[in-house]
Amino acid sequence: MASAYPFLDDADILVTGGTGLGGSAVVREILNTVPGARVRVPHRGDDGVFVADPRVTYVRADMSDPSAARTVARGCRAAVLAAARTGGAADMRARPWEQARHAVALDTTAFEVLVASDVERLVYVSTATVYADDVGALAEDDLDLNQDPAPAHFGIAWAKRYGESLARLWRQTTGRGCCVLRLANIYGPGARFDPARSNVVAALVRKAVDRQDPYVIWGSPDVSRDILYVDDFARAVVMMLARDDWDDLGDTRGDVVMNIGAGRAVTVGEVAAWACQAAGHHPSDIVLEGQAPTTLRHRRLDCARADRLLGWRAEVPPEEGIARTVAWWRENQRTWTR
Repeated sequence: MASAYPFLDDADILVTGGTGLGGSAVVREILNTVPGARVRVPHRGDDGVFVADPRVTYVRADMSDPSAARTVARGCRAAVLAAARTGGAADMRARPWEQARHAVALDTTAFEVLVASDVERLVYVSTATVYADDVGALAEDDLDLNQDPAPAHFGIAWAKRYGESLARLWRQTTGRGCCVLRLANIYGPGARFDPARSNVVAALVRKAVDRQDPYVIWGSPDVSRDILYVDDFARAVVMMLARDDWDDLGDTRGDVVMNIGAGRAVTVGEVAAWACQAAGHHPSDIVLEGQAPTTLRHRRLDCARADRLLGWRAEVPPEEGIARTVAWWRENQRTWTR
């Protein structure tokens, strides 16, 4: 039976970062919704999420190497650039240069290589860190390149701003479609749970499942974030790839840029409470480490454009998504290496 996405039927789709949290969810979404599609995933090691399906080909390759990247991309009709070196506040503070260097190297090579490829449509996964610090609901047009991003995100945010400029250069030089998705904080099964690299949701889930007592919350519990369950993100990517009217979705310059988030902010205290509830953990004491690494105090995305143009909105509420993440971590904690 044909899928509802004819452009992707019988297509090879490149997904960089396809063994990571977001990329692996995109792989699963493609497999689940487009019966005739095949997925090609470059990777550099054995850790991460590998989907056992004959329609997925995993290729050991360094995508910052142009020769390797050209080989992996050859014959692909569509591409998703979702590779990223992720980490929480402590990791960003300790290794800001590493995150920025990794992003710039991968994006520069990927766009240059794909110009000479068969790729007709490309989704570039950016991040909400490109915005300057603001407590309101950030819409796409609120990005002001005359303002620096928040200090905590300075390196990676400018690297992703550069990546977005490469997306525009791709569209201008090739005439082919490229959509930029500015992503909220995603979470869910397959996240990094290593305490040195995890973000706030995974860290609090791990502590709840480990029944940490006293239960430690980094920073203030009223810090709020727009958090998005990873399957909702993957659904947005596939919906965008499958659109037939890319030329009609752009702004006055032809750029297609959308925020992808839950569109609501939840506090760190709420995340901790939901994680403990799902894990059945009732700590006798909760300790707030006020000097622990944090980034912004508040962040929320306005996702009305994705709703209007794609008919997409987040479907998994954070209480349910965190419960699913708790269940996954409980089952996989003995074998998960990230």
